[in-house]
Amino acid sequence: MIKKYITRNKFKVTSFKDQGYMISKDDEIIEIHPFTKLRVLNPSSLFYAGVTNLQGEYETTHLVDHADSYGIDSERMKKYSSWINKDGTCGMMSAAVLLAYYQDYIDETIIPPSIRTKGSSSPENLYKTLMKDISSFSPVGTIAYDVSMGINRFLRRQETNHLFKAKGSLTPTFGIVKTRLEQSQPKPSIIGLNKYLNAPKNYGNHWVVAYRILELDNQKYYQVHDNHGRYNAIINARWTVGIVRLLKK
Repeated sequence: MIKKYITRNKFKVTSFKDQGYMISKDDEIIEIHPFTKLRVLNPSSLFYAGVTNLQGEYETTHLVDHADSYGIDSERMKKYSSWINKDGTCGMMSAAVLLAYYQDYIDETIIPPSIRTKGSSSPENLYKTLMKDISSFSPVGTIAYDVSMGINRFLRRQETNHLFKAKGSLTPTFGIVKTRLEQSQPKPSIIGLNKYLNAPKNYGNHWVVAYRILELDNQKYYQVHDNHGRYNAIINARWTVGIVRLLKK
């Protein structure tokens, strides 16, 4: 059974019986939450105030810890929840999150302490440095090779001279992400959402960091740090193309 509600500012909220809900307008998906159950107590109170900001009288039950999910625990990504891109520099912020995760959990020498100390909750110095190193060859935003070449430029300039390099590919993402998350030490990847693959309007062409996979009813989802303010967002793998990951030299 599907229940549909219209918010006071004309957004449509669709709630599915077992789990999942989405927000749309003019038949275009704005947000989708496939692993959250929504119970509306007062339909007339609903108001949509932007991404992740549905207001009104309702209750939600989060079902992210599904049996068919694997990868990195979202609690590890929570420390980067305030790492938000506000000016279209999603590639740079995703690179900052990826490098910070490696420093915190895989190899702390990947970033010099003069730029970021292990466990720091601030992205400022790292993000500003990456802003100088990552540029775009495209007039409509960064592509995978922009991000990977920028990360490699950053890594070459550091005195720590570690053993990692970034690799970018303009390919489907699921097989690569799955292989990396199935390793004994799972590793996140930067992946690209694309508006031509029906990514919701609030994302469009956008870079995020994927760190967990969820499979349900033959559908494949990622749990991601989306640098819009959500460290545990859920997106459909079908919306993505292009990937950047760190490899050992």
